[in-house]
Amino acid sequence: MSSHGSIDSLEDYDLWLGMLWVALQQSLPGFIPKFQAQIANTLEEKRSQHLGDEYINQIEKNLIYGCEGTHQICEAIARFLVLGEPRLGPEVEILAYVESWRFKALPVVGRHLAFLRSGCSGCQVHPNHSRYQNLRKLRLSASFDRYFDEIEFCYKFYQGTSILAGLTAASILRTQDFSALASTLAVEDVLHRTWLLVCARSSAWWQLGIGDVLIPEGEASAGG
Repeated sequence: MSSHGSIDSLEDYDLWLGMLWVALQQSLPGFIPKFQAQIANTLEEKRSQHLGDEYINQIEKNLIYGCEGTHQICEAIARFLVLGEPRLGPEVEILAYVESWRFKALPVVGRHLAFLRSGCSGCQVHPNHSRYQNLRKLRLSASFDRYFDEIEFCYKFYQGTSILAGLTAASILRTQDFSALASTLAVEDVLHRTWLLVCARSSAWWQLGIGDVLIPEGEASAGG
């Protein structure tokens, strides 16, 4: 980082976000086991509420919503750090803003679900279907048991990334000094880096691993 504390490279960003997470962990003692338990319990709740094909449908929809919601919040983080948007006030306003970005995932869930089940020859979010390409391949294979295990894992994994992305965004948005801190970088680069770092840190904190087919081909993990 430069002397005035700006983030001038993605390597700087890796270090900066790592330090922010250390501070977050210190400010919220006990939150890691709390969310580990929450993530484990949420799948059991789904199992008790739904059966058979209905259960699979719920898990597929919710894992997509968790993934897309995480991406949306990572974009909100990137826009704040690069563009300085927006400037928020009270805590309730910050939390509402984070949730508003998560909710932006709702309209695309159906399109990704359709791709997962039936493929897609082209739609508004077609390039982002790559996030689910490996799952689709597994769904089409003869190994239903493996697919079932993987979608349960992905459901838990994206519950974890969604939680961590939300905590991270709220922590960053509370500090106006962070506004446009990475103004020399591109929004898309910071978004992608945030996504990779959130996945890696979420996996470590919630002790989830990365699964067999979760990360699309060509995307390496970052951080730890």
